[in-house]
This record gives sequence, C-alpha cells and structure tokens, in this order.
Amino acid sequence: MIKKIPLLFVFAFGACILFAQDQPESKAPKLILRPIIGFTNQSNNNGEGFFGDGMGEITSPLTLGIAVRSPKLPLSVSYQFSFLHTLMRPIPDSITFVRRSISSNWVQHTFLLNYQFKHFYIGAGGYLRFEDNAIRHIWYRTARSKGFILMIGKSFNIIDIELGLRCQIQPLFNVLDRDYITLGIFYNGQKASSKPLRKLAVNALIGARFFSTQNIELLPREVLYKVGVAPMVGLEIRHKKSGLSLNLERDWWLSLNGGSPARDVKGYINTSFVGLGYHYRLPNERFLRVKVGGSFILDYNRILNEAPVSDPNLVRPYIYYQAKGIGAAISYEILPKTDIEIRHTFTTIGLKNEGPFDIRRLSAGVVFRILGE
Repeated sequence: MIKKIPLLFVFAFGACILFAQDQPESKAPKLILRPIIGFTNQSNNNGEGFFGDGMGEITSPLTLGIAVRSPKLPLSVSYQFSFLHTLMRPIPDSITFVRRSISSNWVQHTFLLNYQFKHFYIGAGGYLRFEDNAIRHIWYRTARSKGFILMIGKSFNIIDIELGLRCQIQPLFNVLDRDYITLGIFYNGQKASSKPLRKLAVNALIGARFFSTQNIELLPREVLYKVGVAPMVGLEIRHKKSGLSLNLERDWWLSLNGGSPARDVKGYINTSFVGLGYHYRLPNERFLRVKVGGSFILDYNRILNEAPVSDPNLVRPYIYYQAKGIGAAISYEILPKTDIEIRHTFTTIGLKNEGPFDIRRLSAGVVFRILGE
C-alpha cells in the first residue's frame, strides 16, 4: 500500500496547485487544499540510530506535500513526501583510486496534524522512512524506521519556516537527539498578501555561482570545463529598519564521469552558508549588500588520504566537511531583485595545501530574489 502513495500523491499534488486559490466569499469552500514545496534541512547522521559521534553534514532533502484545512477551524492536516540521494564518500583504494557511487537513498512519508495560533502554529504526527545504505547491507538491518514528529512553525506571507524534532521508535528507540532536529523552508501555496510584513522582508533566493576548476585533481584522460556552474537556493529574512538580514544558502556542483572504469564522479562540491547580511540602499534606489558568516564545504575532490590517517583524531575534522571557514560576499543590485555577487570562503580548517585564499573557494554569481518583498 505504501508503494502506491507517491503515485496517488502526484495526482493530488497537481490538483491542489491548480485549485489552490482564494475563492469569492460567497463561494467559500468547506476545505482548502494547499501545496507544500521546499527543503527540509537536517543532519545525515543517525539515519537509523547507528552513529553517535555528533552532528553529521547538513543535507537538504526535497520535500513535496499537501495541506488540507477548514476556513472555520484552526486545524489542518498535511502529508509530506521527502527524498534524498547522497554520493559515496571518497575512500582511498589502491585499485580503484577513489571510486564513488550512491552512498544512500531514502524516502520519508510524514503525516501531521497542525494547530494554528495567532502568530505561529504547532504540529504533531508520525513518519515512516525507507533507507538503503551501506550499514543496512552489511549489518542486514531493516530498511524501515518509524516514529513521531513534533514541530513549531511560523508563516511569513507565502513562506513557512518550521523547526521540528524527529523521535525514532523503531528499529532503535532514540528521542531528543540533536541529529534529529530539522529546519523546513516551504512555499505554502498562498497568494502573496497585499499587506506586507511590518518589520520583516522575507525572500527566497535562487541563482548560480561560477568558479574556476583549474585546481581540481583529475585522473589520466579525464577533462573538465574550465568554469564550474553551481546552482544555488536560499532564504533571506531582512529587518527593514536596520537593514540586517539572516541568510541561509546552499549551492551544488557535480561532474559525472560517464563510462569511466575508475570512478563515477569527477567532482562534487556542496557549500552551505549561514550568516548575516547588511543591505544598504543607494541614492539610485538599488541595494549594495554585504554578507559574512560560516561556510561549510563538502569537496569530494579532496580525498581523505590527504589527511594524516595515522592519527584518527586528526582525520575527524574532515569526515563531514573537507573545508570550513569564514564566508564573505558583496553584491550589487543591477536590476530590481537581481544581484551580481562575488563570494569567497577564507578556509580556516581544510585538508593540506588549502589556505584562506584558495581559488577554488572564489566565485562570481547571479542571485534572484523571489516570492517576497
């Protein structure tokens, strides 16, 4: 029965997008359907409760869903379908060098009952998760886990932000674990309000970053374009009066290696940025923006045998992120809600031969602000 849910969900999701619009008051429906589209940021550690060495890397599974509510009650029910595919980590091997393939696949079905208060909402429900990974295949563990979820959220016009806690019941009991904390960012299907938020401006960010690939290590007969293109998404919450903002951003770059007997992927770089921004309005009504924060980089080109493997404690800082540092960016609004941006990560923790001015961490890009003010 569970296998049929995604197919039924596709039809229902498409229908609710078509009909998710405000009706005239005289024809107000008894129930309102809304689509849910976004990302659920969470740690990839403790996927089934087998690891306990702290936070893993942050992943952003795509989440699609449907919410049903009554205009007369503060209650709503929702279904969310999340899925993620992750690549195998670089593992030094004398035969295959650094062969990479799929590390894990998982899908999660989540059912929630939500209660709306004046300024926020809370929710509770259950989840069912199916996962294929190396631990399950080696230890013959079950692919299925389940438990319950507690959540608190707030709507910013057409964007919902939800903080949740996943509490696993099976196959291992695990609650109140920091690795099970999730941060969801969703488009909620509402029409943009004609009344802007008084103090905050909330924008979804999309764009692309361009960077040099000249220092990426290749095997014989492998080639790369000289410029890599990394699509990016993000969320920006700006305080209008002060011009300060909180920015959450991610970008991805992947280069596949078709037909190679040595490895499946030539390069994979994923950068997560969390920081503060300052938005200065110029006399021409355009913005000049500056951002500074933490930058966490997965770079599977930086193979783990670059680390001093004789001491496991020295390898540990590079297991989840091969580079960490201070991210800084400056951008100018060349068109309304369209910026040209220069960004660099000044690496403070990285594998050998990487310093704070490594050219791989410098990029130029275009950023569009959508869905908000």
